Amino acid sequence: MQLGFWKAPQGNFGDDLNLWLWPRLLPGRFTAVSDTVFIGIGSILDHRFDRFPRKIVLGAGARSQDSVPPLNPSWRVLAVRGPLTAAALGVAPELAATDPAILVRKWVSKVPGSRDTGLVPYFEWSDAWRTICASCSFRLIPPTLPVEAFLEAIRGCSRILSESLHGAIVADALRIPWFPLRCLNRRIEGDTHLFKWRDWCGSLGIEFKELELPPLWTPETPSSLAKLRAGIKARWIAHLLKAHAARGEFLLSPSEIVDERMARLLRAVDVLRDGALFG
Repeated sequence: MQLGFWKAPQGNFGDDLNLWLWPRLLPGRFTAVSDTVFIGIGSILDHRFDRFPRKIVLGAGARSQDSVPPLNPSWRVLAVRGPLTAAALGVAPELAATDPAILVRKWVSKVPGSRDTGLVPYFEWSDAWRTICASCSFRLIPPTLPVEAFLEAIRGCSRILSESLHGAIVADALRIPWFPLRCLNRRIEGDTHLFKWRDWCGSLGIEFKELELPPLWTPETPSSLAKLRAGIKARWIAHLLKAHAARGEFLLSPSEIVDERMARLLRAVDVLRDGALFG
């Protein structure tokens, strides 16, 4: 099979995790070129894979209700990210397992006694986050880090604030409380942001909520006025983050649901490993 995923030029943990996770679960099954594409982690259920004669889905998600391709005999859907994706595709609700990034739990565990609060920005992140995190005494965890470094940073925290969906997913898998942020990602992703978060949260029975912040980006024209405005905004964001952390409002799915969803995904992996999906 050929591994199908999106590759950000600067790197993005959630997408790059495909290259780390799937060869561990399905060793020797992937090649550089194949007529069969395996679609695992990411909001990538759209028309980008139409050219492949055979398409296998194990955990991927849609970007919106209307972004999905029509299913036909060239598709085999073993699992999807959540109930919104399942409804958009028109597949059985029980195929809404959860995001496969939860499976890092097989190899990674939380550091006992860790105390840091980590902050994971959107992958197109601004350097202003460094100043904000320093003023809050938070650990900045860019999703552009290599996969191993990102996992190590997450596992060393006691709680996570995250613009990145996969920052929250990994935290939840490792039983680290987390809370979503909406900042720069609301400007870039639009409606996709809410769809994918609600889709994943729905897979684990979590009521989605988030801390909405002013949009933060590095000024394209670094004039004195732009720098002043950015500085004021950064200080306000730092205040909002510290206030939220002080309230202690974080989310975590029930452990029994995490265990069941992991088992469901691993059964799907077994079907792929042992079965002939296409006649």
